[in-house]
Amino acid sequence: MQVYIDEVAINRKAKIGKSLSFTGLGIMIVSLVFASREPDHINTIFILAMIGLFSSQIGIGMVNRWTRRPRVDENSHGLRERNGFELSLIPLHAGSRSCTDYTWRSTSTHSRA
Repeated sequence: MQVYIDEVAINRKAKIGKSLSFTGLGIMIVSLVFASREPDHINTIFILAMIGLFSSQIGIGMVNRWTRRPRVDENSHGLRERNGFELSLIPLHAGSRSCTDYTWRSTSTHSRA
């Protein structure tokens, strides 16, 4: 199986995510400063804070998706979750599989003739 990875698009989306995240945080700081200087304009302050919140959340989601390693396309053994468990794409045959201390142990119950 061949996997084609568009590195240019991945880098572009990572940069967009980082810029959205920091821009959103900057907008929220501007709304905080604006609220301390002009408390009469509560509607403008609220709109600025919501725009900053939404853009930073979208940016954080994009950063988590496009900059964290290993991405789904980089892992050849299956899908890994952040806590160390592995979701294998290979079906298990006779036997059991258990996980202790983030280490998978397999035991086979079939006998060889």
